[in-house]
Amino acid sequence: SSSSVSVVLPSRETAATVGGIVRALAPLRDLGLVDEVLVIDAASHDGTAAVAARAGARVVQESDVLPHLGPCRGKGDAMWRALAVTTGDVVAFLDADTEDFSPAFVTGLLGPLLEDPEVVFVKGAFRRPLRAGTEVLPDEGGRVTELVARPALALVAPELGVFAQPLAGETAARRAVLEGLSVPVGYGVETAMLIDVWRRYGLDAMAQVDL
Repeated sequence: SSSSVSVVLPSRETAATVGGIVRALAPLRDLGLVDEVLVIDAASHDGTAAVAARAGARVVQESDVLPHLGPCRGKGDAMWRALAVTTGDVVAFLDADTEDFSPAFVTGLLGPLLEDPEVVFVKGAFRRPLRAGTEVLPDEGGRVTELVARPALALVAPELGVFAQPLAGETAARRAVLEGLSVPVGYGVETAMLIDVWRRYGLDAMAQVDL
């Protein structure tokens, strides 16, 4: 495919993980699958920006992008501003605090978009383990998803019940689609994007990938 791809990592205090993620993306960049890796940092105090830059990412401070709009107000705002400083036809957003990151997250998210022109939006899903003291419970993570997000979605948009993890940060979409969405500035951006894309394009234009 001739689509260019931007990978965006909205970051806040993620120095412990962001470097490993950026380095893991290097082979995809070398192969030409990913054209740019951008870390958009929320003025982290822990050295996130320096770690990400050393690992090979382009780093911008979220409030330096479109500064005439004032300070950046949360993750949704950072994701929206990132569109102004990237060029990819397809934009993939990744969580910057993932501990077991794999480049397969990116190839998985991109697959449906590069294979099927009808697909405009892809959501990742995982088994979410919960660490309880020394014990790890394989599927007990994502409690907010089960207690809040999925029941709320069932009321507003029952068709979206097929998405296992509406709150997951791993999302990819065509730039033209993202630029047309209204993005809430704080939290809740993941669910809002899901509903907006569904309302505008319908379920057939959406895909979910098990990462």
